[in-house]
Amino acid sequence: MITCDTWGMIKALQRQGWAQRKIARALDLDPKTVRRVWRQTTRQPYRRRKTAATLLAGHETFLRHRALEVDYNARRLWLPKIRLP
Repeated sequence: MITCDTWGMIKALQRQGWAQRKIARALDLDPKTVRRVWRQTTRQPYRRRKTAATLLAGHETFLRHRALEVDYNARRLWLPKIRLP
């Protein structure tokens, strides 16, 4: 993720005719980052990708309640409930 200042600096150097690799070296950035900014017409803020559903997504409610019962102990979370007399 780069700041607005860095984005502006890359664009300014681009207008001055600097090469992508030269900009990357000068600003200590990865060339792929410079290439991505080079292609942008407006600054686009970083957005985290949405995570895909996991295999446990269908059991989330049960697991959250069970975690409370066992005081968030992972070992006990997966053990069956045993009722003592």
